[in-house]
Amino acid sequence: MVAAETVAPGGMGNARRADYIGHTALPGVSTQLGGSDHGSIVADEIVAFPLVVMGVSAARKPWVMALAFVIYRFFDALKPPPIHLAELAGGGLGIVLDDVLAAAVSFIVLALLLKWLPATWFRASSR
Repeated sequence: MVAAETVAPGGMGNARRADYIGHTALPGVSTQLGGSDHGSIVADEIVAFPLVVMGVSAARKPWVMALAFVIYRFFDALKPPPIHLAELAGGGLGIVLDDVLAAAVSFIVLALLLKWLPATWFRASSR
C-alpha cells in the first residue's frame, strides 16, 4: 500500500497530523493551560496553514506565500462566523477545527485574489 503522503505531499498527511494533534495531544495540553485554545498552542496553526496554499502553484513565489500567511492570520485572529462556532466543538477538535475553517476561507480569498491579479505577476523574469 502506498502512503498518502507519497501520493499527495501534505494532503492526507496533514489530515492524520490534525487528527493526532486534535484528539491526542491538544486536550491534555489545553487542560494544563487552563482550557480552551490557549495562545501558546500553535500546533493547530502549523497543521492548518499548508491547507491555504495546497494546490496553488503561484505559492512558489515568496510574495504569494507571504500574502497567504497574512490572509490566514487575519481570519484566524478575527474568527468571523462560522469560524468562531467551531470552537464550540470543545476539546482538541474545537482547537483544530477553527484553524482548518480559517484555512479554507483563506484559500478561497487567496484563489480569488490570484484570479484577479494580472498574469504577468506570475511569469518568470526574462533576465
